[in-house]
Amino acid sequence: KWVPGIIHNTINHPIFPSAGKRITTSLQFAGPGGNTKFYRPRLETIFYVPHTPATSFGFRLDTQYIKPIGDTTYIPLFERIYLGGEYSIRGFDLRTVGPRDEASGLVLGGTKSVLLSAEYLITLAEPVRLVLFYDTGQVQETGVNFNSDGFKTSTGAEVRFLMPVMNVPMRLIFAYNPQRTGVLDNNFRPEGRFNFRFAVGAPF
Repeated sequence: KWVPGIIHNTINHPIFPSAGKRITTSLQFAGPGGNTKFYRPRLETIFYVPHTPATSFGFRLDTQYIKPIGDTTYIPLFERIYLGGEYSIRGFDLRTVGPRDEASGLVLGGTKSVLLSAEYLITLAEPVRLVLFYDTGQVQETGVNFNSDGFKTSTGAEVRFLMPVMNVPMRLIFAYNPQRTGVLDNNFRPEGRFNFRFAVGAPF
């Protein structure tokens, strides 16, 4: 398996960005020597736009799909696409957004996805930020169109601050999930309307 890619990056700060863009394209191949053969193109576009000296907007678009090749007809669960978690749709548990087996509740994942995020970043005091966010995304199978009913959405706020020893942003996330119908958490219970989470590292 190999993943060639191209990155164009003009973001002004690696931890607390406020201006610039990062465009990442990659094409993952899984082929000779393995049991599963496929390719997976991916495009992620991130923009930061200054608003005032202490505030800025952040935007992300991330889309990808998987296409089996050769004698492969089915993509195994561990290679399929999922959304959910502190780095995609923040109010949902990790890998819980995607097509699901109705009988067992198991998330089967999909072969294509789209994820959109928007943030309003407010510097309270260096190095502490208040971030208002909106995430929405959808995972589908090949042959199934993206549709308005299929998007899962989370919105809320997080406090982001720097840990001096680790030199990475720590995040306290409070999320509200208005569109959670059909999503189970990692304990196979209906996803809650409100969630509080802790994470390390920026979402994008």
